[in-house]
Amino acid sequence: MKQNRIDYFFLKHEIDTGLIIYRKEVPIGPEDTAGDLHDRMMEEGPLLVLKTVRAIENNAIQLQPQEEYIQQGEEVKSAPKIFKEDCKLDFSKDIHHLNNQVRGLSPFPGAFFDLALEDGSLLPVKVFRAIPEPAGTVLTHEIISDGKNTLKISAADGFLVVQELQLPGKKRMKTEELLRGFKFPERATIL
Repeated sequence: MKQNRIDYFFLKHEIDTGLIIYRKEVPIGPEDTAGDLHDRMMEEGPLLVLKTVRAIENNAIQLQPQEEYIQQGEEVKSAPKIFKEDCKLDFSKDIHHLNNQVRGLSPFPGAFFDLALEDGSLLPVKVFRAIPEPAGTVLTHEIISDGKNTLKISAADGFLVVQELQLPGKKRMKTEELLRGFKFPERATIL
């Protein structure tokens, strides 16, 4: 299981070089979104702040260089700014890449795809939760729906099964709720 962590450390002029006071590992489940992780870290963070402040107050800290926490072969990555084009789903990619993109951008700013309608207009559809469904050879960019409960979009190696989404001007909802009042056009394509 992947982990994320909360670090409290003393600041230095250089980025990510200060000595670590405490660290708390927070597990990331296979279906967790950035929002789920944010909420768990929001619960854990204040407890660790209190522990950190008390340790500093009692002069009972054992500082660790950040380099000691970098595992052998682990690459330190920067956190670049997210642009709109980073949020657009590219269904020529594999389903696990697409699912991770949805998870990492949910709830904000949100992953999306453009639904091209017959009249030539584009309908941006945000996706907040999905699950990958492996399959053999599929035709990419195809929307498959039973019109009641299921909405799948074909990708390079299977389907992205959409569980929660949002149309422009509407609230975020589960797929089955959306399909009660909205029918995906038969000749619509995904851009």
